[in-house]
Amino acid sequence: MADILKEFFSKLYPWHFHVAGAMLLVALALFLWFMIFGVRKFSQTVDSVIERDKEAQNLRNELADLKAAKETNEALALYLSHIVFGVKSFIDDLNDLSFIQNPEIKMTESYNLIQRTIDSLASDIKFHSGDHHRCCLWLLDSDETRLHPAFVSAGFPSNYSQSRTLHKDHSVAGRALRTGRAQNISNVTIDTDWSRNEDSRSNYNSLIAVPIENGVLTIDGVSPMNTESQYIAELYCAVIVGAMNSYYSAHIEYSSYAEVAANEENV
Repeated sequence: MADILKEFFSKLYPWHFHVAGAMLLVALALFLWFMIFGVRKFSQTVDSVIERDKEAQNLRNELADLKAAKETNEALALYLSHIVFGVKSFIDDLNDLSFIQNPEIKMTESYNLIQRTIDSLASDIKFHSGDHHRCCLWLLDSDETRLHPAFVSAGFPSNYSQSRTLHKDHSVAGRALRTGRAQNISNVTIDTDWSRNEDSRSNYNSLIAVPIENGVLTIDGVSPMNTESQYIAELYCAVIVGAMNSYYSAHIEYSSYAEVAANEENV
């Protein structure tokens, strides 16, 4: 076999080898070109698959975000419907006050309605499990320089109503009253108008203060409260203001009756 090949190559002319070499080079070049082209196409295919995977992952992330937002909105809608139902019962009680003729009874019922509203707000303002809140209705003293706690919910010290006051010009509640704008502060401990109650050992850090006529409703929270919490507080304040007006009108009427009775006794 080797002799045959040797005899075959010996009969070839030199140009035969040149042509064969050129053809070999062309074949090698074509092979390399197809290899490069194939690698490039493969790379483009891989990149396309990766890009589609990224787009699919982005879509999955968007769907997850939309699902989370949907669940949050559904929970918020359910929560707000519960709030509206609770406020409706207080509005019904507020309307019933107008039918009470006895001013003494009207004063008592108005007072009780304010307290029940404060207690309910402290409980209803909770949106997330584990949240803790307490509410206080502050009223201006006769000299209109300090606010004192007139109604408090659970969570305050037993002597809070007698021992704690806020200056109108140097407190967050006073700022709400002065400006006529609600205050929603995530970390009240860094507010320049806030001062710690030295007798308090509570861990309340957030604060909502809603101004009303001659007073302020405050809500203390452990964690920051959202805008919905502020709106709920303002809604409850409308009931409180109505009950306070009912109380004051009954008090005036009761005082008039007492004055007339006292004059009749003196006569």
